[in-house]
Amino acid sequence: MMRFLPSEEQTVFAETIDEIVQGHGGSEIAQQWAAGESDAGLALWTQFAELGLTALRVPETQGGFGGSLSDLAIVFERLGYHGVPGPYIESIAFLPALVDEATRDAIVAGEIATVGIDGSVPAALDASVAAHLFHVQAGGLHRATVREEAESLAPTRRLSFLARRVRRRAWTRPRWPRHPTRRPSRLRPC
Repeated sequence: MMRFLPSEEQTVFAETIDEIVQGHGGSEIAQQWAAGESDAGLALWTQFAELGLTALRVPETQGGFGGSLSDLAIVFERLGYHGVPGPYIESIAFLPALVDEATRDAIVAGEIATVGIDGSVPAALDASVAAHLFHVQAGGLHRATVREEAESLAPTRRLSFLARRVRRRAWTRPRWPRHPTRRPSRLRPC
């Protein structure tokens, strides 16, 4: 039998999200975010990390809650209801399954992550407040940097185009391979 109603636990979780958002200012959070003031939104993010929301889709064996897709739907329904700004989908639902363990642990602890995806979602959300920027290109997830800011119709959605971060190796003195059969020559006096 398929269940379409939220469980009692999910209902309590949704009510907790409502209380936290209202306690941080409710709709004023989005208004401040749109005006470029992100302090209230970041404080809300920190509160959600303390609640464990940022670990919702991380398996229990990796320090998360191992929440289901219906748990995720409940969370995003409540965040959408309140118009909470920020890259929650990227940080909670998408990236934890793709990043290395250290980055996942940082996201679970409350660091914000965002991603741009070539072809489908080229602009990343809220790169200016994110500690971790990623770009999906040619089937791979890569660290990224902001290439340029983008225009958005919604003032609470700050968009940026990202570019794959290229790691440059420091120049080192080349090491010439030694020929395995040749011995270094010795100078002989004439």
